Amino acid sequence: MSSVISVICGIATMRASEEANQVQVENFVEFQKVFFSQTYQDKELVLIEQREVGATEGAFDKLVDPRAIHKIVYNNRFTGAWLLNIGAVISSGELLAFVDADVVFGDDYLEAIVEASMKSDHPYIHGYDTSYWFNEIGRKSYLIEGEHDLKRVAPDRYKHPAVVARVVTPDVGGNIGLSFVCERDFYFDVVGGHNESFIEGGGRDNDFAFRVVDEAGMFPILDFNIHHLWHGSKIMGGQNQVIWPFTLRHPKLVTEEIKRMGIGDPAGPRNHTIEEWEALATQAEES
Repeated sequence: MSSVISVICGIATMRASEEANQVQVENFVEFQKVFFSQTYQDKELVLIEQREVGATEGAFDKLVDPRAIHKIVYNNRFTGAWLLNIGAVISSGELLAFVDADVVFGDDYLEAIVEASMKSDHPYIHGYDTSYWFNEIGRKSYLIEGEHDLKRVAPDRYKHPAVVARVVTPDVGGNIGLSFVCERDFYFDVVGGHNESFIEGGGRDNDFAFRVVDEAGMFPILDFNIHHLWHGSKIMGGQNQVIWPFTLRHPKLVTEEIKRMGIGDPAGPRNHTIEEWEALATQAEES
């Protein structure tokens, strides 16, 4: 296996307030700075940027480091799973890491996760286990072990006037996505990639991780604190809220259908409505 790790991120310039876009940009600048300061050398950063159809400029213009692989695609509804799949298709690494573009971590994070991947018998490793918000006046959901590390990693963002970050630690059960790494063949050939039926925020990481467990059993979690910078509230809803329980009931059907449809087409997401997913399940039960 190649030692190259491809770090894949989806970023988007969509209809949003100027303040929301500015927060995105500030977080992205910190994330990119952290990526290129990593001690692990055999890496590539793959940024897939989504813009609305007809847009001629984006919030990230002139900010993307020329060392990154940067591809722009167009669709009027943000579909993070689609962006990650496009990034996986055009990447070159045998290890694929999917990291939100508003996450910061110590400069040895990639080194740690590559080493863990090489030692593990499991093809998938979580980069964290749980996360909690904290704010400027010291109210914390939990005592934050990584607080001082965040000051070191992103001192400017630590001084943000509102909510700053969620620290993510490996010691308490909790959320799923944010950062994980898996073997390239496992991503495409076994799990089939992300489910592009998840539109806008929430659920795609849960869907993917559950199908990983269905195919390969429980996965290890890297003992390494990372930090999720504040981006405003995003709540899973709409179609995502009903597709996620569907995946819980029919993980293999979802995986096989994703493989059949294909993933990562720059022309647009390949997806189903919940009604179409339910019809597939009914058809499978009757056959």
